[in-house]
Amino acid sequence: MDSNYWICTESINHKKKILPTSSQYLNNCKNYTVNNNLLQCVSCYDGFIPIDSTGLCTTLTADLNQCVIAQDATYCKICSNDYVLVNRKCEKKNIEHCDIYTYDDKS
Repeated sequence: MDSNYWICTESINHKKKILPTSSQYLNNCKNYTVNNNLLQCVSCYDGFIPIDSTGLCTTLTADLNQCVIAQDATYCKICSNDYVLVNRKCEKKNIEHCDIYTYDDKS
């Protein structure tokens, strides 16, 4: 087979999220990209969220509720719509008619 052709296949193990430990796959990762020759997850399966600094998926906990991208396993970096980042956690936007929120963490 000519090496210029790629064939997309579907693995039953991948669908069931059963991956070998020596795999190049990222556990719980639905969609990944390559950044500086490293795999980095951009979308995780339900119940998981990507960590920006490592490119891995972490369990979605109460601390990361409404978080789209985590800073680490405890703190959020980017919140979902209608939420704003306050002290590295997502809080519901609650100021009427406000479009842009800022947070001063000088306390």
